[in-house]
Amino acid sequence: MAIQQLLREHHLLIPGNYATENTYDIRSYLYAAEVHGQKFNVLFDRNLVSPLVQLAKWNALPMDNGASIIFRLSAACLAFCTLADILVEPAMALYEYASTTSHADAISDHRHFRIADNVDPRHYIDIALGRMNRLPEEHLLDLHGDLTIASQNIRETNLQKTLNLWKPQYLYVLKTVHLLRNGLNGRVAAEALLRWQTEDAFYNAPATLFCLTAMSHKPPRGGMIKDVHKTILKVQKGIRNATWDICLISQWGKCVRDGNSTSWALSSNDIALRAIAQTLFIGTEESAEIRLSEFLRHHWGKRDGSNIFDAYLAHSVAARIGSQARTQATQQAFSRIDKSIWELEHQLGIQLT
Repeated sequence: MAIQQLLREHHLLIPGNYATENTYDIRSYLYAAEVHGQKFNVLFDRNLVSPLVQLAKWNALPMDNGASIIFRLSAACLAFCTLADILVEPAMALYEYASTTSHADAISDHRHFRIADNVDPRHYIDIALGRMNRLPEEHLLDLHGDLTIASQNIRETNLQKTLNLWKPQYLYVLKTVHLLRNGLNGRVAAEALLRWQTEDAFYNAPATLFCLTAMSHKPPRGGMIKDVHKTILKVQKGIRNATWDICLISQWGKCVRDGNSTSWALSSNDIALRAIAQTLFIGTEESAEIRLSEFLRHHWGKRDGSNIFDAYLAHSVAARIGSQARTQATQQAFSRIDKSIWELEHQLGIQLT
């Protein structure tokens, strides 16, 4: 009950292609699996995978209180998923890690995450509730020596490769940073982004909502695209991190749409990602336009939020989404995406691709 309450308080589990009034009730997942044969998967963010990997490496919780809370919430999340028989998917976290380290380092993380995923959930409950600061050494020794776990190799041969969904998200973040570094205020930059996606680029709902939110007066958390006005090295890091955030949401959206018999959830310690995921993919009785309007007004204020929403509608009409002309324009925009990325990188003075 305490673990369920922890997840509920921090909104750590976002349902996608399934509806439930008991998101944080383990019994509801077990009942759906047993009675209806429903399968549940959850996509874990890097900010959950990394602490669990550290625990599997015999590391104790950090001394810093803020960092230790992240570890405890990660432990609570995995304990919940284990008890509810929800399969955890860490692939996106591994690709993100490999992009700044190496394929070999990400493979090592995969092995340690598989060990973490086989830990007795009672130990995670103890960590989550502050009764322990590390996993028991003997239990970890047994898991590290378990040949069944050791044989769970990842199929991917190059975790450092550029994913298909990377470039569209990266282009949007580059454009957003370019607009802001040119001195445009938030609202003007937001409207320019909407005009650009209609006239020169393509529609990309996760990236659009993320970038509009990052520019807003009241983002869910500060610095969604960090250090926009600082040194180029810091800007590059901020752009990369923001791109991976959008990639996670985009991949989850693909899982939700293509789930078929599998029900997908998203779990992240990132407040902004959870807010955007809920706005984009949660099925409610409200229309998508009403949800978008309310979201923009919440983060931009009533006046600017309404103006940006009106601009979005106007550009959507002008784009003639669904028409043959728009389909051709989108195809052309994708065909020149490498050139568009190069031009923005050149203007910003960076090189990430």
